[in-house]
Amino acid sequence: MKRKVVRHGSATLTISLPSKWAKKFDIKRGDELEIEEEGGSLTISTEKDLRLNEGEFVIDHGTTSYIRSIISNSYKKGYDVINLKFEEPNIIVTIQKVVDGLLGYEIVEQGQGYCIIKNVAPGLETEFESMLKKSFFMTLTMGEICLKDIQDKELKNYEEIRQMKDNITKFTNFCKRLANKTKKNLDSSSFAYLILWSLEKIANEYKYIYRYSSKYAQIQSSKKTLDYFKNTNQLLRLYFDGFYKKENKIIKNITTLKDQYLYQDFYDILKQTKHLDSVVIHHLANIIRRVYDMTGPYFGIYL
Repeated sequence: MKRKVVRHGSATLTISLPSKWAKKFDIKRGDELEIEEEGGSLTISTEKDLRLNEGEFVIDHGTTSYIRSIISNSYKKGYDVINLKFEEPNIIVTIQKVVDGLLGYEIVEQGQGYCIIKNVAPGLETEFESMLKKSFFMTLTMGEICLKDIQDKELKNYEEIRQMKDNITKFTNFCKRLANKTKKNLDSSSFAYLILWSLEKIANEYKYIYRYSSKYAQIQSSKKTLDYFKNTNQLLRLYFDGFYKKENKIIKNITTLKDQYLYQDFYDILKQTKHLDSVVIHHLANIIRRVYDMTGPYFGIYL
């Protein structure tokens, strides 16, 4: 869509708004619009564009993962209202569990064969930075708890780890929603999305480590495995520091350490480990890969 620039007076340049867009959001003379400058682009928006985005879906027979995928991805896409239709009455139990894990979403209406889910907390949409930082802190804490409990052979905190992982998923899903919906929280929402996705996967790996290790709590991990665990946690901490300090040198250091941890230490330790340690080492290597994966989006945001 192209618009001609028109001069008014000696210094003012104007362009017309698309009539279809203006009618859709009821733009009238005297209304204020938000204009954001980013490189060679200008983004024009109105608070009225936060009015309800509505979707309608039919849920047929499917697994819990299938139902979760429909609802959570509609949430992340930015829908404020979801109309769900279904045939099996028991599906509502699964729907409620999924909705409970989505910040701001509630079932506001329910009847035979249908329910309506709505965003009832639009004020939360200013909390992107806060939720992102909480996700980082909680993931770092998960790593510290996992390492300490494995060292002490006292793996009794799985429910705490599981709950932390669920909260991280809740927070990162919320941030993904805002990255898609407003595109105002970071310079590039697509790069932010990749970081959030990787952070959630890292939390999953820590949960898998704890769940598996708790079955063999009395087996002592080798010193090399514990050292590898420490290095993995430190790598994630390094990324956190680089991200919030916006220091490219720190992020660059991660790319060097990644080669050492994955292509030297990983194979050397794997040759000498027992079955239990082998599983832990594999999950730790996945975390290292995810941390490294976040370096690309970092430069996409801050370069």
